[in-house]
Order: sequence, then C-alpha cells, then structure tokens
Amino acid sequence: MSDISNTADGGDILLFDNPVWHAIEARIIAAFSDVRLEDGIGYFEANAKDDYLNPDDPCYQAERARDDRHDWMSLVRHIEANDGRMNECAHCFMDLKGLYFHLPVLLLTNTQLLSTYFLNPDTALLDLLTPPQWEILIDLYEYLVDYDWWIDHLMKEEETQCRTCGKIKHRESMTRAEAMAHVENSEDFKIWQILRNEYEVRFGRATSPARR
Repeated sequence: MSDISNTADGGDILLFDNPVWHAIEARIIAAFSDVRLEDGIGYFEANAKDDYLNPDDPCYQAERARDDRHDWMSLVRHIEANDGRMNECAHCFMDLKGLYFHLPVLLLTNTQLLSTYFLNPDTALLDLLTPPQWEILIDLYEYLVDYDWWIDHLMKEEETQCRTCGKIKHRESMTRAEAMAHVENSEDFKIWQILRNEYEVRFGRATSPARR
C-alpha cells in the first residue's frame, strides 16, 4: 500500500515505498484498529449530503447503508480500487464520529487533506485520540517533513526536466537559513509542531526531539 495522494501526480513514490513508511503504515493500522463508526456519518453518507439528498430519500439511505461501520480499511481498499479517486469534501459533511473513523483512512490515502484537521485543530477530535494514535501522528509528520534531508536538498543546486514540456529547469541553491525558513513554512512542518506542542500540553511530556 502506498500513499495515493502523493503518487498519483507523479510525486516521490519512493517516499511511500520503503521499510520506514511500511512500519509507519503498520502502526497506523494497529493504533486505529478499534475505531468504529457506530451511528456516525461515514464517507458514503457524507457524499449523499454533499449531493443535497434528503435523509428520507431512498438514494440517501442506500448510500448510508454502504458505509462499513466496523472496518475503516474497507474504505481504504475502495479508494485504492478507484485509483485514488475520492470525494475530497466528504469530511466537511461528517460528524465527530465520522471524522474520527475517517482519520486513519486519510493517513493512508491522502495526507494532503489532513491540513483541514490539524492546521486549525478541532479539539473535540483531538480529545478522542489515544496516546498511541498521538504518537503515530507525530511520527508520521516527522517522516513527511524529513527536516534534515530537505535542508540538505535545498542547499544544493538542482536541474530537473519538466514532465509536461521537457524543458530543463535550474534551481539555485539556498543558504541554510533560507532552506530552514522554506521547510518551516510548509504545512507539514506547521502541523508537526502543532501536534508536538499539543501532545506535550496534554500528556505533560515531550515527544522525541525535533530534528533541528
């Protein structure tokens, strides 16, 4: 399994096809294995709401019946079977139980949508997270940020070929200060720091030191 959102557009496939990622993936599955949708609004019901269907509409009820309420991995498999295509607005129509159930799905299929959850975090959602869930979230974002690697990468000159037009593009190297500012302005870095700080407030202890 690989992160669909980061490979479908020609991104760095290797980022999600290596032993470190597969270990993170296994920890996500384990940490969220007991999460259930219960009577919450799941992905397919949220789609029905997005389509302005009335809850009394048979089509709405059919969509709601499609939601697996016990195994969120079934939605991961559904998204993979559809080449990563999904309604990226579905979470806007979910309730708290639906968001919690949907969270590990996004961790495995579309990390780019997680900024909706964490840049302005919903404290009610964060309240539901267990310590192992917190820890894997923080470790996932540390992995996505890959702080030291990106600093070194940005400090080197680079030539790349545009996949569309074939032209060679040259990127000048950055100073260390410029590279640090660039990385620390990214959404992934901001989310990583938000989660680390929130974890320390909630549990009275720091996570592993940031790689700085």
